[in-house]
Amino acid sequence: MNGRGTRLFFFSVALTFGLVTAATGYSRPVLGAGAPVRDAPRSVTLNRLCQKEPGKDVDYSRYFTVPDRDGGTVYVFYNNIIDADDNTQFGYALLYGLEFAAEKANANDYIAVGIYFSNRKGEIYGIQKQAFDEFRRKKMEIKDLLKYLSVKKVDLSDLPGTKPKVQ
Repeated sequence: MNGRGTRLFFFSVALTFGLVTAATGYSRPVLGAGAPVRDAPRSVTLNRLCQKEPGKDVDYSRYFTVPDRDGGTVYVFYNNIIDADDNTQFGYALLYGLEFAAEKANANDYIAVGIYFSNRKGEIYGIQKQAFDEFRRKKMEIKDLLKYLSVKKVDLSDLPGTKPKVQ
C-alpha cells in the first residue's frame, strides 16, 4: 500500500471504530457505576383529588361532612351521590373518607364512611382504626384489609325528610 491507500484504510478503520463506539454507548463515561439506577430513591409527589396542590394538606371538608362521634365510632359521609357503576369515584370516596375519619379517631376507635349511590341506595363502610392504620403503613395488603371491612346497607327509598333505614 502506498501513502494514499494506507491513510484511507486507517481513516475507514478509525471511522468504523468511532461509529461502533458511539452507537453502543461505550464512549460515554459511566456515572455512579456502583449503584443501579432502579435502586436510587425517587421523589414522588402524588396529586390527590382532595388536594389543591401536590404535597399540600388534604382538604377533606370539600368532599365529606365534619367527622362525628357516636360512642367508639367516628364517621363521615361523602357529600356527593356516586353513580352506582363508577368504581373509581367510589374507591376515592371510601379511602379518603376512612382517612378523614381516622384523623379524628382514637387508637381503639371504629371508623366509618357513608356513601350514597345514584340508585337511591347507600352503604356505610366501617373498619377498626388499628387495621386501617396497618394498611396505611403498608403492613397489610388490600385483600387483607377487606377482611376487616364491614358494610351496612342503607335504604333511601323512603319519603324525603325521613331518616334512612340501616339494614
